[in-house]
Amino acid sequence: MLLPQYSSLFEILNKNDISFCLLRDECRDLEEGKLLKDLDILLADDKFEYAIQLLQDNGYKIKNTERLNPYKTVLIKYVEGKIFLLDLHRRLVYHGLIYLSHENILKNSRKMGDYFLPSDTDLLLILLFHNIIGKSTIQDKHYEKIINLSKSIDREYAARVLSRYGTDKIFFNIITRLEELKKDQDKLLNIRHDIFMSIYKKNIPSWFQVRYLKIKKYFYYKFNRLGLLITCLGVDGAGKSTMAHELAKVFNQNNCFRASVQYMGPWGHYHFKVLNNCLYNSKQFLTTREFISKIFSKKYSRVGIFEILKISYKQIAGLNMTEDEIRNHSIMRNDSRIYLFMRYIRSLISTTFFFVLLTIEMYTRYLKIYRKLRFGQIVVTDRYIYDLMVGAMHEVGQTHKRFRSFLCKMFFKPDIVFLLRNSPEEILMRKNDLTKTNLIAIQEIYDQMSNRYEFINIITDKKQSVLAREAIEANFDKIIDTLKM
Repeated sequence: MLLPQYSSLFEILNKNDISFCLLRDECRDLEEGKLLKDLDILLADDKFEYAIQLLQDNGYKIKNTERLNPYKTVLIKYVEGKIFLLDLHRRLVYHGLIYLSHENILKNSRKMGDYFLPSDTDLLLILLFHNIIGKSTIQDKHYEKIINLSKSIDREYAARVLSRYGTDKIFFNIITRLEELKKDQDKLLNIRHDIFMSIYKKNIPSWFQVRYLKIKKYFYYKFNRLGLLITCLGVDGAGKSTMAHELAKVFNQNNCFRASVQYMGPWGHYHFKVLNNCLYNSKQFLTTREFISKIFSKKYSRVGIFEILKISYKQIAGLNMTEDEIRNHSIMRNDSRIYLFMRYIRSLISTTFFFVLLTIEMYTRYLKIYRKLRFGQIVVTDRYIYDLMVGAMHEVGQTHKRFRSFLCKMFFKPDIVFLLRNSPEEILMRKNDLTKTNLIAIQEIYDQMSNRYEFINIITDKKQSVLAREAIEANFDKIIDTLKM
């Protein structure tokens, strides 16, 4: 029993008289109602664009255009947690190099219920050239099928079809040496090279087309971020880490995406371990305004400068201090202008050092995930630089707000940001080290950023696995538009 999505697909194509053929050796999985990793379909060239438009009207989205892979368009549809992937072909090609006639495959296809399959000889040509040219090997799953089909081949038809590409003699040589080529990879690669050379000789412009496409792909992948960056934000206890892993799990289950999880928060898990020792703490920081207001206070003038120097010298030299000096030393540590000044300088140096090193740390983390993004993968991050607007250790940061805001504004933007939220009472049940006052204050900061950066709010009142599927389905159009090539 076909899945409804596949049944409706074949119905649309048949109803609109669009010639098509499934590029498969068998359809047992299809008939058993299983979801296929992808479904390769050869379509008639004259109605190719029309077929794509019909499928888009039926809910499919274009994932890959012919920009980097000529004669092939990939469509995708998300239904109830399942992803249906269609590879629509106008030609039988490998990186722009046509190696088989599509007209003959469509003409000779045999009807199997609602869909069409290639004839035995066409199927042999498809499987053999796909394995040798596309995979550089004869795959185990196709080997027995190729052996059986080679015993009943229509040699006259195969010679006529392949002579167009200059590969007829090579093909007949291959089917007599299948067992040998299966075992000897080097000989198979030599055959593969001969196939390319024969096609180039018959169609010299194809050589330039393949080279041009390789150069085009190189620069396209080099200078474009083709992947998807998703971020999960929220207060501690909102379920960010679990949500990030559930999102990646849903993407990976469907086989057509590659997703991974990466921590990208500004607090902890540092590459530069020295940051662990100078973690920014707003309670110890002395702002310029505070310094100026306190330096002229009478409280900070109880110990004179000469007394401070004398006490400092005895401390360094390890000399004993009198009772008055010990008392003055205690006062000096808390109430002297020198102490206040040193505290201010120390605050400036330590915080400047922290933020400079943190900026380098965050860009280092981004470079780590950029390679995945460059090659079209999905990266789901637990936290992001936006958490810099919130202080560490559940404390609201009070200083350097403009600088922190500037870093958030200048840093690379995620494609989608999910802001997880729930009632303070529910979160406090999960995180008893939080206080309701701080929780509300932190949530207000996230709300401000949400308005500014257009976060997508998610109420965590269901299982994270359910929320992940719902989030993907609700934002699937944006996901595909971002991943579209």
